[in-house]
Parts: sequence; C-alpha cells; structure tokens
Amino acid sequence: MSERMTRVPKKIESGLVVALAMLAMPSGAFGEIVIGKSVDGVSLSATRQQVKHRLGKPTTVEKPVPRVTLWNYLHGYKALNVQVSFDHGRVNSLSVYDGQSTSKGIHVGSSLSALERAYPDAQCTSGNGPGESPDSELCDLRSKYHGHKVETDFEFADVHQGVEEISLGYL
Repeated sequence: MSERMTRVPKKIESGLVVALAMLAMPSGAFGEIVIGKSVDGVSLSATRQQVKHRLGKPTTVEKPVPRVTLWNYLHGYKALNVQVSFDHGRVNSLSVYDGQSTSKGIHVGSSLSALERAYPDAQCTSGNGPGESPDSELCDLRSKYHGHKVETDFEFADVHQGVEEISLGYL
C-alpha cells in the first residue's frame, strides 16, 4: 500500500519556519524591557541601522549636543513611548515612558512596593526622582552588559503615582 505525500506550499512552509524561529527566540525579544540590556528588542550598543530595522523610522529626532542624537518613538495618541539615545552612532541609553514591561511585570505605572518586591536589590533614594520633590524616588539596578557597567533606573516623580520612566544606559 503506497502512501501519498502531500506537498506543503512554499508560502506556508516559510511561514512555519518564521513562526518556529520566533518561538525559539529568548523572551524579551519583543516589547519587553530586559534589565541592563535592551528595550523592545533594541540592545545597548546597537547601531542606528539595527534600531531602524527593529523599531522603524523614529517619529522625531533631536540633536542636543554634537555627538548625541535622540530618536523618539510615539505610538498613536499616547505620550512618548521609547527614546533611544545614540553616542557616536551607537545606542548608549534607552528610556521607556509607556507600553513595555520587564520579565517581572514592572512597567510605567507600577507601584514602588511592586518594584521592591520584584527587584529587592534595587537601591532606592527618596527625593532623587524627576524634579527632586520630597515625594519623588529613584531606584537603580546595576549590572554589566558586554563588560560595561549598566544602570537600569526606575523614576517616580511622585511615589503615589507609580513609575514614570524606566531607563537603562551605560555608566
């Protein structure tokens, strides 16, 4: 008795290969903050071309000083979601204002207590957040990425309002 083999069309076959490859990717590859490493799949030290390939064309571009360029990504009608800072053409810091979270569920809007439970090693200092008001807080996690010291910051303009910004960058 002969078995008849069914041929899978090339489009479906290539789609399956892409789907399997995506499943094999590490968590944090899409829309996640990886402490001390990346945001939305963009890693520290990435080139402009790599960032553009991953996030597309920036909504706005700023050049605050000669060697530094900021790419801002806005999504829909929300405020700034991601800001990528380049120094000499490579990503040296990433800031998140909405939309992404860490593997432990911390995101813009998370409470100070949730942050402290998720990251007990975070060093928090009152009055050092944006505006340095008494209700502000800055919590830091230090790590290394490719042999360089990195700091991931969780900024609270008001600890009663939750995290306002999450940023990571080389020290």
